[in-house]
Amino acid sequence: MTASLAVALAFAAVVLMAGIAIGIAAVALLDWIVVWPRRSRRSPGAQYWVHSDYADTTPITVGGAR
Repeated sequence: MTASLAVALAFAAVVLMAGIAIGIAAVALLDWIVVWPRRSRRSPGAQYWVHSDYADTTPITVGGAR
C-alpha cells in the first residue's frame, strides 16, 4: 500500500464518519422538531386529576380482585 493510497483511504474514512455523525444529528433534530412539538397549554385531564378529591385514595382492582 502506497502512502498516497493510505492517505486517500484515511480521508475517505473521515468523510464517511463525519457524514454519519451529521446524519444522526439531523435525524435527532428532525425528531425533536416533528415528534415533540411545544405545547401551549396544559391538558385539562391532568388539571382535573390534580384537583380531584379521588387523587390516590381510590383502590385499584386488577383482574376482578376484591
